[in-house]
Amino acid sequence: MADAHIHLDPAQALAAQPGKGHNRWHPDIAPAVRVATGSTVELGTIDGLDGQITPATEAADLLRVDMGRVHPLTGPVHVEGAEPGDLLAVRIEAIETAPRGFSTTPRCRDGSGNPGTARAECPVAPGLGQRR
Repeated sequence: MADAHIHLDPAQALAAQPGKGHNRWHPDIAPAVRVATGSTVELGTIDGLDGQITPATEAADLLRVDMGRVHPLTGPVHVEGAEPGDLLAVRIEAIETAPRGFSTTPRCRDGSGNPGTARAECPVAPGLGQRR
């Protein structure tokens, strides 16, 4: 059982879930949780495009992906007693995958960051990533 949790709603953008995450590192971002050394933390995550890709997404929809939302990060987690520059050991006890995943091959035009139109979606195999 985890000592602390950061649960996310995958149906909402990370920006709509204040205090649970960010998408750019900055030293002024407040911790989402504070834990003691040796604590267990359960973190939810959102896909790399922050939920903008759904089973109904068509290739043309990729041109409308908001690149300002990409790379959602859960946290930060403040470990009591840790100081800047300290090396922290982290053990991942389990990873639970979503029921589906996707991959895109971005092509940037004129440095705009607009993604290309290649898309593939693959269901996740049952049992993949589950703790045995």
